[in-house]
Amino acid sequence: MKKLLMLVGLIFLLSGCNSNLTYTEINSGKANKDLRSFLEVIDDENGAYLYYNGEKEIYIFLNGRNVQQGDKAAYFTKFDVEGDGDTLNVFYEVAYTEDDSNENLKHQALYKIRQDQKYDKIQAFANGAEVPFEMVSGSGK
Repeated sequence: MKKLLMLVGLIFLLSGCNSNLTYTEINSGKANKDLRSFLEVIDDENGAYLYYNGEKEIYIFLNGRNVQQGDKAAYFTKFDVEGDGDTLNVFYEVAYTEDDSNENLKHQALYKIRQDQKYDKIQAFANGAEVPFEMVSGSGK
């Protein structure tokens, strides 16, 4: 009986070490110096941006805060990631409004993605349609 309990305990311990594909939204002020520098460079351009931080972490920055007169303001409502073999799919929803003064709308978003494996390809999808990243950068850490 003790061996069985030890085996079950070992299985739980090892399964706890299994890394999963996860993401969290973070405040850009909490980003490291290299990432903050990247965000400063791209702050004036709308779009989706990819930043590599070593082998296990990537960041996705969604920017829609720059509004040209007469255009609608973009804001982001949903975000998700999904691994599909050797491809990491990034899904987000973007909507548009004429009221760009609404502080409750998310005109910018920064997501930290913890990869569960090394992906050969990363694809972004806005409202279900594949879109390119405006820029890809990263640090060699």
